[in-house]
Amino acid sequence: MKFEWEQPDGTVVEISDPDLIADVLNDLRSRIEIAKADGRSMEEAALRSKFDGQYGQWRWYMARYYQAEHHGLLRLVRNWELVLSWWTECAESSDHEGLSELQETLLAGVSADLRPTSWEEARKILDYHPRFKIPPCGLHAAIEEISILIPLAKSVRDAAEKLAKDLFDGTMPNQEVLNRFKSRRDELKAQFDGFVAGR
Repeated sequence: MKFEWEQPDGTVVEISDPDLIADVLNDLRSRIEIAKADGRSMEEAALRSKFDGQYGQWRWYMARYYQAEHHGLLRLVRNWELVLSWWTECAESSDHEGLSELQETLLAGVSADLRPTSWEEARKILDYHPRFKIPPCGLHAAIEEISILIPLAKSVRDAAEKLAKDLFDGTMPNQEVLNRFKSRRDELKAQFDGFVAGR
């Protein structure tokens, strides 16, 4: 995610790493402490003003970052819930007259000349889609695994939404909360990557 950052000297640059602002905040924080210790109250006031401006930009950037994380996780959950629904339908039934409601939804964007007319035809089409293809481990094992991953993804999604909301509202989560989110998100990504790779 790109972000325009106005540096303390007024120069505007495009960045994609909020740690650049965090480094400046740490530098300003240390300069504030030195000015305070030296009794230079006017310099301390000027530094605090710069710090607040930089902190506001950093907080806004982080809020947008967690908002983007939330949207990405919303899509991930929605996509895998559709996959789970499809696999569940495949596991539960095989006797269909025409397309099921779920197949109609999944194949909604297919051109009229390619639209299937039977459940089995639709199943064959969906089996060519990398996400909906029935995995070699078998339906029941895949359903079991994805049924565990989806609630984890929802939990991380909700955490991202809360972090974004808190930051937009001006509440700064503590570092432990931010670290826990990053750890859970990285673990979730590794689990989904492992699941997809093993298919």
